[in-house]
Amino acid sequence: MEEIAQAYLSSTDGDAGIALRCAITDALSDLMEAARQDRENSRLISRGYVRNRRPHG
Repeated sequence: MEEIAQAYLSSTDGDAGIALRCAITDALSDLMEAARQDRENSRLISRGYVRNRRPHG
């Protein structure tokens, strides 16, 4: 964690406020991408389930 904090501080010339905003922005972006991928996976699983479903009887 310290290495990540140092990397953000270095990339912002030591400005802790900007470094924090950048870290939060990156974390939210990663979270949104993970949620998008989860929705896509759920959609694909649902579609696969419907395609492989056989009628009863």
